Amino acid sequence: MTAVEVRRVTSRREADQLSTGTRLVWMVAGAAVLGATVVLAVQDNVRRRRNDLFNPSPMRRMAALTYLRQHPETSDVVLLRDYVEWEERPALQRRARLILAGLEEALIAMERAEEGGETEQNGKADAPRESGETAETDEPGAD
Repeated sequence: MTAVEVRRVTSRREADQLSTGTRLVWMVAGAAVLGATVVLAVQDNVRRRRNDLFNPSPMRRMAALTYLRQHPETSDVVLLRDYVEWEERPALQRRARLILAGLEEALIAMERAEEGGETEQNGKADAPRESGETAETDEPGAD
């Protein structure tokens, strides 16, 4: 082999390594584009379902209510309150009220859970006591 042929082989190996790196870059870029497309499609689907809530077709409104019931979010409370006032059909109005009541109950439960977490962090001293009850210590040997 001459020096030129050795150089050519080295050059081919470099080309193979480069193409492997290039393939990896293209695969990562393709995965990123696919992920972004999926995110946009989901957001568009959610937007459409929420817009269908005020659609002229009662069937679309029913489908939108079903979607909101299956995918509840805190931001839906205001939307459902507006919808209940807007809806003229009693059956759809009842269904929306039931979904709204469930969302409101869930929000209240979340707020109570957050308040309970804050009370636990502050300790027993902040907990309300009944009249005549004294604070007890949990220290060993404090009997």
